[in-house]
Order: sequence, then C-alpha cells, then structure tokens
Amino acid sequence: MSAAEREAILAARETLEASHGHPPSRRAICREVFNGATGGMAYRKVQAVLDAVEAGEEA
Repeated sequence: MSAAEREAILAARETLEASHGHPPSRRAICREVFNGATGGMAYRKVQAVLDAVEAGEEA
C-alpha cells in the first residue's frame, strides 16, 4: 500500500466523521477512497490502516 493511499484513507475517515457526526464504517471509507469498491483489496487496505490507528500505531 502506498503512502498516498494511507493518507487518503485517514483523510476520508476524518471527512466522513465530521460530516456524519460519528465514525464512518470501513465500507464507507472504501467507497470514498477506492471509487465505490467495498471489498477485496480495498477493504483489506482500509482495515490495515484503521487497525493500526486503533492499536495506537502509526499508520
């Protein structure tokens, strides 16, 4: 996964959370970052970044 993808995932999470008032689902982040894709590699990338953030690691 590229650094640009990581940044896009984190930015989408922040934007969606601000607009909806609650943390977005991982699938919503997938749709935002990967042009509508919600499964497969797109989901695994979002999952890896958010798991690292939630564990307190640097994404």
